[in-house]
Amino acid sequence: MKIHSIKFKITCWYTGIITLLFGVIFLCALWYLGRYSEEAIREELRDETGDLLESFYEDFPDFPMENRTLFFDDGVMLSIYGEDSEFMDGIFPEDFPRDTPLMAGDMRKIRRQGKSWFVYDRKTELSDGRAVWIRSIYSYNSLVTDNLWMLRLMAVIFPLIAVFTGMVGYHMLVKALRPVLIITETANEITSSMTLSRRIPVPMNRDEFYELCRTFNRMLESLEKNFLRERQFSSDAAHELRTPVSVILSHCEYCLEELDLPEEAEDEIKVIQKKALQMSEMVSRLLEISRSERKKDRLEKEEVDLVLLAESVAEELQEKAEQKEITIEIDDQLKNPVILADMSMMTRLFINLTDNAIVYGRKRGYLRIHLLEEEGKVRILFEDNGIGIPPEEQEHIWDRFYQADAGHTRDGNFGLGLFMVRQIVEWHNGTASVESRPGRGSIFTVILPRENF
Repeated sequence: MKIHSIKFKITCWYTGIITLLFGVIFLCALWYLGRYSEEAIREELRDETGDLLESFYEDFPDFPMENRTLFFDDGVMLSIYGEDSEFMDGIFPEDFPRDTPLMAGDMRKIRRQGKSWFVYDRKTELSDGRAVWIRSIYSYNSLVTDNLWMLRLMAVIFPLIAVFTGMVGYHMLVKALRPVLIITETANEITSSMTLSRRIPVPMNRDEFYELCRTFNRMLESLEKNFLRERQFSSDAAHELRTPVSVILSHCEYCLEELDLPEEAEDEIKVIQKKALQMSEMVSRLLEISRSERKKDRLEKEEVDLVLLAESVAEELQEKAEQKEITIEIDDQLKNPVILADMSMMTRLFINLTDNAIVYGRKRGYLRIHLLEEEGKVRILFEDNGIGIPPEEQEHIWDRFYQADAGHTRDGNFGLGLFMVRQIVEWHNGTASVESRPGRGSIFTVILPRENF
């Protein structure tokens, strides 16, 4: 359980409120019990005094009474005194002060040396005209002992109530908030896989979570439709642009090769040709992305030798690297260089990351491709000493059309290379990440399982 989770907070509030409520009820009950106990003791003293008088009249004038049990009942001790306060018969507590004066009236409390007693005195006249006093005594310490016992009992019960309430409350919250966990997990899976066709399971109960799940699903459906329209638009636009771009390039080539043009006009046509070539490259990339997205659910698996692939890509881009005097090195530490993957996609992955290192590399720099072994996986590192990427831009470089350095658009970079890399890696159940420091270079890391299917 997380310390700051909603379940933890609500459980604490719920447990605290229930425990506080029990505490208030207990204190009220204890107060009422104290009041009730004193009233009950008052009635008990009167009843026991009346019972003793009845027995006293029956046995009169025989003293002392033989039945000693008459002087003690239900914790009440009784004694008989003459009219001159002379003790005649009965029992009383050992520490009770015998010099306590007799006093007719309601129950009173006597304290002496840290001990207390409830005392009730009653005066009555006998048939021969003599007067006698009946004194009934109840130990206040017995009442205190009972209350202390109640307090000790509650001291044990309270923690048990708190623990039980917390456990039951947490269990109920886990069950009640389970739809939130399902929504969170599903949303994270959709985010990581970019599979907008997935939907959040809708609970059976038509409650707030039912409406929340339906709202999320409607949102996902809308996003999926918009995404599909955008992807279709990119694909259609690329197809439509391919023909006019080809016409522009063919006419530029014809003008430069067949016509006798002034030098100034020739220079202008070369500028048009250069930009048309860049546009043609962008159209090719868009079409390639479109084809890859259609192909992602039916990848053509085959054995791919990563070392041979890295060497062939390095050879293919060697001329471009030499223009900036960048050296390409391959560090092979694989015991087995073969993985199961889509060959065309793996080729595009290596080309894009190698080309990216060249485009953003320093003059007379380097690119080192490390092929490392992991348990059941392969780790591929593309390490360069180029211009690097600022920390605030590193999470965006995988986005479509995003460029950390927009100035490189002039060199034919359109922000599609790394987007394709991330897509290809995810389609092969792998991960792609980057570590970079501005001015020091970058390390792009790709981790691929050996069997992706």
